[in-house]
Amino acid sequence: MQKPIQTKIVTLGDYAVGKSSLIQRFTKNDFTDTRTQTVGAEFSPKQLLRDGRLIELQIWDTAGQEVYRSIANLYYKDAHIAIIVYDVTKPKSFEVLKFWMEKLIEEGLADITKFIIANKIDLESQVPMEEVRQYANSLDPKIEVFETSCKQNIGVFELFNHIADIVNEKEKLQQLNKREEKSNIKIGGSENKNDIVNSCC
Repeated sequence: MQKPIQTKIVTLGDYAVGKSSLIQRFTKNDFTDTRTQTVGAEFSPKQLLRDGRLIELQIWDTAGQEVYRSIANLYYKDAHIAIIVYDVTKPKSFEVLKFWMEKLIEEGLADITKFIIANKIDLESQVPMEEVRQYANSLDPKIEVFETSCKQNIGVFELFNHIADIVNEKEKLQQLNKREEKSNIKIGGSENKNDIVNSCC
C-alpha cells in the first residue's frame, strides 16, 4: 500500500478561540460547547484521498495560554502549514493572532503556508473582516482568510479540504520535476556504451 503523503499542521492563537473545536469538527465531525483547555499540545491525524493518493494531515493543537507560548516553537518550527485562529467576538484575540504571525516571520518561517481563521462567525463580529483581509494582504498576498463556525459547521471542512488539495498539487509538481530531472539526465548522458571506445582523440 502506498505510504501516505504527510504534512504537519500547527494551530496557533489565543486561548478559547476555538482551535480545539476546529480540529474536533474536522476529525470527528463533532462539537461540544464545553471543552477543557489544551495543556501543551495535542495531536490529531486524519487522512484524505486525492487523485488516488492518501494525504495525512498531522494536526498539532497548541495551547493558547500565555504560559505555553515559549514552547510553541517546538511544534511550529518544522510545520508545513500554520493555522492561526482568532475569535470574531474578541478583538484582543486578533491582536494575539498578529503576535503569532510576527513570531513566525521573526523566526525565519516566512515561507510556511499560513491561514488566518476568523472563527465563531455564528456570533456577532467585533472585528471588521475588511481589516483582517487588509492585514493579511499587507503581510503576504498569498495568505488566505477563512471564516468558520465550528458550532454550525461552516467553513471547517472547506478549510482542511483546501489544505489537502494544496498538499496534493505540491506533490504532483514535485513528482513532475523528478521525472523531468531523470529525463534530462538520460538526454545529457550517452546511451551507446561504445561511444567512448569509438570516439577519436
